[in-house]
Amino acid sequence: MRELVKWPEVVSVARRWKSDPSCSYEYIYENGAFNRLVVTDLAESWDEFLEWSNRCQSWGFRGQRESSWTLQSSLERGIRVEGSYGNMSGHHHLDRKMVGEELLSGFRKLAPLHLQDLPSNDDLTGWLALMQHYGGPTRLLDWTECPFVGMYFALSEEPKAGNYPAVWAIDLDWLKRKEQEMLGPSVPTHDPRARISYLNSLLGQSEKPLIVRIDPQLRNDRMFVQKGFFLWKLYRDIPLFDSMLIDMMLNPEIVQSPVIRKLEVSLELRSSFLERLFREKDIRKASLFPGHDFCEPLKLELLEMVERAKAAYEEELRSVQRDEVVRG
Repeated sequence: MRELVKWPEVVSVARRWKSDPSCSYEYIYENGAFNRLVVTDLAESWDEFLEWSNRCQSWGFRGQRESSWTLQSSLERGIRVEGSYGNMSGHHHLDRKMVGEELLSGFRKLAPLHLQDLPSNDDLTGWLALMQHYGGPTRLLDWTECPFVGMYFALSEEPKAGNYPAVWAIDLDWLKRKEQEMLGPSVPTHDPRARISYLNSLLGQSEKPLIVRIDPQLRNDRMFVQKGFFLWKLYRDIPLFDSMLIDMMLNPEIVQSPVIRKLEVSLELRSSFLERLFREKDIRKASLFPGHDFCEPLKLELLEMVERAKAAYEEELRSVQRDEVVRG
């Protein structure tokens, strides 16, 4: 297994960022900054993948088609508004809280037409989990307890030329410790009502720069077969999960051991890996996605919101340029 980013390199970068305030721009705005804090390997055989996954006992996994992609929720990717006019261009985001609530309201109306086992009305995490797993954009980020499922999602679509698929891994014990340090002990899991209330409270918090694990009280069929759970970012002012993770890894002290790992996979192994996942683990699209997606109307609604915002933004740019011409 080839080592691409080693732990000593991570520590060196982390110490510089931690000790030198002038570096803040580098890790906040630089493309790919988070990857410099992630221990990264390249698997060149199935056995190397098994060796890597065995290092990550009690960790969570997420597969992404391209290693360079940031960690973003489907809603965060969907609310970006880009516009240009003349020699001016820029981007901003729709209000993620407002858009999320509007889409969830629409999903509550759609779901009874397609599913029987639905969460209780007050179980917000259960509703969001259901919406995420059936194709709706939410602020939840999908993860799995199974490295083989993570590998399937990394490989299920072919990456663009020159890119590697990758499986991310995160230390769940570390996440739990951070949660308890900042929020105190969580509620007992054996009390369903108390658990729903606690999870709902996490969805409403926005003051703590923290990422937490979300396991809804009601696990839908897809979540069950995928061995899935979610990560939720409490602090809305930092839009990306990886930006938040940088903050958590550096504060209050630099982490003492790797808490985020990534495994890239050689492109020539994609077909053979998918075949082994199917043959040895029965991991394939049909087994991981029982039922059918039905959230296309919600995706179209979000697209329309973005297009309206884009038109308004470009009109602003047009107005600015007209004013400049008049003043000139």
